[in-house]
Amino acid sequence: METLPDDTTAIAADRTGSGGLKLSPLRALTAAVAVLVVAALVLALVEWSDQRDKANRLARQAGLSSSAAAAARSYGLAFGSYDYRDLTGPNASWTIVEAHSDAKFRSDYQRLSGALAPTVVALKATATAAIPHLAVESVTSSKAVVIMLLSQQVTNATQANGNQKQQYMLAMTLVRQNGQWLIDDVKASV
Repeated sequence: METLPDDTTAIAADRTGSGGLKLSPLRALTAAVAVLVVAALVLALVEWSDQRDKANRLARQAGLSSSAAAAARSYGLAFGSYDYRDLTGPNASWTIVEAHSDAKFRSDYQRLSGALAPTVVALKATATAAIPHLAVESVTSSKAVVIMLLSQQVTNATQANGNQKQQYMLAMTLVRQNGQWLIDDVKASV
């Protein structure tokens, strides 16, 4: 075997007839460390990518939850408010609810509000809503369920004692269409 000038860093040729190359111990150790470093970097990149994807999903989920809560709060306030002097004008609460409802809920709501309108006008009734508590029960990219406490101050011409306070729990189901949350269903309980 021929000795090269620096046996610890050079590749020595195997002259035994096998034709292969042998690495010196230091060079083999250096190669093994390099492979481990590369493997560690690859694993770190994979983990970082997974964590970034999780963070992006959580951020999207938080954004959806926040936008659903804001829409539900706005719609809930409109749902619980009315004024006999303006039930169907462009800024009326009932109009706002209809404008932010999917087709089926809009149809049901119009039927219900149309039946209530003569009574509300005859009693000169008003209601102002507040939502002191609200929570998003579930949310996906296309649907959300929001639970809220709706508190109403109601007045009408027949009340001798002034305002009457009422509270309801609402479960509002929203669907996302064209980037906007719309009311799909509302369930109320006392």
